[in-house]
Amino acid sequence: MSAQQLAFNRIFRRERINAVLVEGDSFHRFDRAEMKLKMADASARGDHDPKGIDFPYLLSMIHDSFMSRPNIIVAPGGKMELAMQLILTPMILKMMDVRRRAIGAQTIRGVSA
Repeated sequence: MSAQQLAFNRIFRRERINAVLVEGDSFHRFDRAEMKLKMADASARGDHDPKGIDFPYLLSMIHDSFMSRPNIIVAPGGKMELAMQLILTPMILKMMDVRRRAIGAQTIRGVSA
């Protein structure tokens, strides 16, 4: 199991989120070449900052971490999973909240989810 899978599994278990792991390249929106182009386009537009990541908080929580660039945090190898959990948990919780609100709005309008 990869470090990413471990981090996601621990987040889902801790937050009591019933998640299903779907693997495979068929679920990628872009292939590698297309992704490089999308990233270059975003960079040319000036859209290269991670939104919603509190880097000062991460630096305080992950001992011996440092910023190598304005939007890149470097965490010691043994702390990678912790770093991923600290970054991803708020994002996952926000997505779950958006989902709950959308389902609630559909229920209010009489549309079944």
